[in-house]
Amino acid sequence: MATVKVGNSGLNPVQLVAKATLIHGKMTGNANFLTPIPDLATFLAAITALSSAISAASGFDRNLIIAKNLRDKELRLLIKQLAAYVQSASNGDADKIISSGFELRKQRGPKVQMTQVQNLVAESTLTEGEIDLSWDPVTAAKAFELEYKDLGFTGDGGSASIPPGMPGTPTPGAGNGEWKHLESVTASRYLATGLISGHIYQFRVRALGATGHGAMSDIAQVRAR
Repeated sequence: MATVKVGNSGLNPVQLVAKATLIHGKMTGNANFLTPIPDLATFLAAITALSSAISAASGFDRNLIIAKNLRDKELRLLIKQLAAYVQSASNGDADKIISSGFELRKQRGPKVQMTQVQNLVAESTLTEGEIDLSWDPVTAAKAFELEYKDLGFTGDGGSASIPPGMPGTPTPGAGNGEWKHLESVTASRYLATGLISGHIYQFRVRALGATGHGAMSDIAQVRAR
């Protein structure tokens, strides 16, 4: 269902008169709106009153400026009341609303459910302890959450000193690592650094949007150089 946009916000008195005059012209003789509330005679009188008050207040007389502001307030209220009438009488019909001279309020589209991230690729770089991660973008995703698992060395029990800045502690032996948060990013690419040379790592990623998290991607596995 379409919704009427009142549209008074940000308009100065001159712009308000122009808007109201347009609406009055569109409503006059409009078969979609036979009994306007307020009636069009009252509406036109308020338009004329504000227009006259604007001209009278051009000399910066304080009392005349106050009078102009009162006429401005009155017309804004009448526009709001007329918008409510148009909404009711049109039953949310967009064409009828537009015929009244009012604009349509922008409709919010349906929230997009986050889908599973596809094609996660993990590749070791020429630099020790670095793994380059990339994946396909996801429509309406605001961020991506990366997780990793350190499987340790193969055949040596995973014993190794941990360089400063290493995210988490590697657990001994293949298959004994736990999933840990790596990073949250907005792009569909991330360079993981500070990893332990020779360790095998697994990665997965999921998209985050207005509707929450999508499913985790398939796992990508690679050994850090």
